Amino acid sequence: MKWKNCSLSFFDKFKIDRSLFLVHFVETALKFRDMEGDFSILPMPNYDEAQESYVSYTNPHAHSYAAIPLIQEDIERTGFITEVLEYKTVESVRPKIYDITLKGKVARNQDCQKMLDIIFSTTYIDFNTLNNFGSCTNLVGNALFGDTDFVSSYKKQAKPIAKLLEQFTAQFE
Repeated sequence: MKWKNCSLSFFDKFKIDRSLFLVHFVETALKFRDMEGDFSILPMPNYDEAQESYVSYTNPHAHSYAAIPLIQEDIERTGFITEVLEYKTVESVRPKIYDITLKGKVARNQDCQKMLDIIFSTTYIDFNTLNNFGSCTNLVGNALFGDTDFVSSYKKQAKPIAKLLEQFTAQFE
């Protein structure tokens, strides 16, 4: 490959050893199975020494939805069936993906396999990312990748965000 062409994606740059780090989702490692250079899979570092365990973010938008027609003769039955399908998937499909593909084919050594165990034992879903309360996720993205001041943007949205959070948490009382 010619390096005069800088239009390579960050995946491509990592794959051909032109990038030292790549922060992305675990499943991205599937793209690197045929990579010549060696790589490791690591959890995100702890904030500081006081943090007791790792925290591994789970992408709530990645292949996690089921479409069900609005017309239901028995919504309870439909809910039960979808729960059983989810249980059976975790019971039979996930081990194949995790043990055979990720740990068996993608992880290049026992250290990477241990890191995968750490990552998958410390996962959480960020409800703000999933629900985007008052466009709060967009505020963070605009502050990180744009030229928007987060504090002033948040102040404008603080009351609607608080109201949406209150409505959301009321569902769990």
